[in-house]
Amino acid sequence: MPTLDSASTATIVGAARPPQAPAWARDLVVPGAIPALDTLRAVAILLVLMRHAARPFWDSGGLSLLPIGNWDLAIPMINGWIGVDLFFVLSGFLIGTQLLAARARGDRGRYAFRRYILKRALRILPAYYAVLAVAALGLVPFFTVAPEYLGVRVAWHVLMLQDYLPSNIVVVFWSLGVEEKFYLLAPAVVAAVLMLPGRFARYALLVALAGAGLFFRYLMDLAHPEPLEYVAFFQIFRSPAHLCLEPLALGLLTALVHRDCAGRFKAARALFWVGVLGASVLIAGAPMLDVIGPAERLWQPTLIALAMALLVFGAAGGGSPSAFARPWFVATARLSYSLYLVHLLLIPGTLALVDALFDAQLWPSSARFAVFLPFFFAFSAAAALSLHLAVERPFLKLKDRIA
Repeated sequence: MPTLDSASTATIVGAARPPQAPAWARDLVVPGAIPALDTLRAVAILLVLMRHAARPFWDSGGLSLLPIGNWDLAIPMINGWIGVDLFFVLSGFLIGTQLLAARARGDRGRYAFRRYILKRALRILPAYYAVLAVAALGLVPFFTVAPEYLGVRVAWHVLMLQDYLPSNIVVVFWSLGVEEKFYLLAPAVVAAVLMLPGRFARYALLVALAGAGLFFRYLMDLAHPEPLEYVAFFQIFRSPAHLCLEPLALGLLTALVHRDCAGRFKAARALFWVGVLGASVLIAGAPMLDVIGPAERLWQPTLIALAMALLVFGAAGGGSPSAFARPWFVATARLSYSLYLVHLLLIPGTLALVDALFDAQLWPSSARFAVFLPFFFAFSAAAALSLHLAVERPFLKLKDRIA
């Protein structure tokens, strides 16, 4: 889930300066940001948007949406849900960098923890609660929320329990529940890591924490050996916070190694491209959750987390090409949280508008999708910018004033 902010801009020794953004985007650029991590954040949100844009048109029964020979261009789109795993790794890196810097300054104790939690709350909750209210009140045309027990459901979303209880107001909110639990856990994890003597022991603890996610999924697989459809799989194996430990723990590990190596890794370029290769094979090979078997339940999340961690590890160490950062990506990264919150609400209305304007209901799926996509991106960008300016930015400024 995209919640990185200006604290994600931990300076790399010798890092290139961010490219000059056009005038319209300058308000969205965070001074001192690591351009490559901004680009990864932008890639992550674009993957998620493409996943949800393609989903209404995707036929898991085998019909191609955008065929190119024997391959379908829609496969990387429908696999775009792995962008959330990239967000988790980036969040682990951000929070780890923040907490390690705070410990180095001597910030610890209850006051430091309260300040840390307050800043996280100001970053996440205002925009989230605003969109939650808009969705629950039915204020978005064509986006409907089932009325049964709505008050109770809103309550568990307010309490950020939607990763364990159904995320059935706006489904993408599940990842915010995971992130919030990670924010609460991370200070204790970092404190425990720094108590250990030597780098090997510290790294091993974080690797063990990552491995706990696989172990918990193994236990869940023993409890649920029956075949599962996607909805049941999502609720049982995908959304609970304790089953998402790999990307978050590996993000913490990248932050620790980044600190220990003063931000420069000799193998950063090689590791970055290994991550690119691994992520590309995963995302482009085949639709990953059309068929859910043992690999999808157990090993697939680990492989995705490893690929994403290598991307972040390499990029943070200066291993990505200089052309990897562009102002459009920087601005998209700054809007990524608002985009994540609002985009799903706009899909039913955009579909209805396209069908009404072009009488597209009977068009082939590929043609209907091609017309739908630019409208969807335009509406999502406009809504995200509005949310950012009206809600997100004022609270970010308040957060940045907290010493």
